[in-house]
Amino acid sequence: MADQEAAVQEERRRVQKAQYLVDVATQMIEQGGLARAEAEQLVSRVRSTVLRLFPDGADTWDMLYGRRFARLIEGCPESVNRPVAVAYRSNLVH
Repeated sequence: MADQEAAVQEERRRVQKAQYLVDVATQMIEQGGLARAEAEQLVSRVRSTVLRLFPDGADTWDMLYGRRFARLIEGCPESVNRPVAVAYRSNLVH
């Protein structure tokens, strides 16, 4: 009984982690600021991580998230212009 409960808890932990990763990736893409290649790379990394949690889950991933992410990625621009960050160093002596 304790082994079964531990297995259920572990499964729940893996599901929560996978859902968190998918949610964060979805939010990052929806917020904009990612070029299409960056969004594709993000989704690829999330998919790889989820499949490490659920090794036999490729078909499930494709069914649940494939179209959603494809639709989100379609909305991403080919490139994104980002402001250049310039390091500031004060010459003032304190």
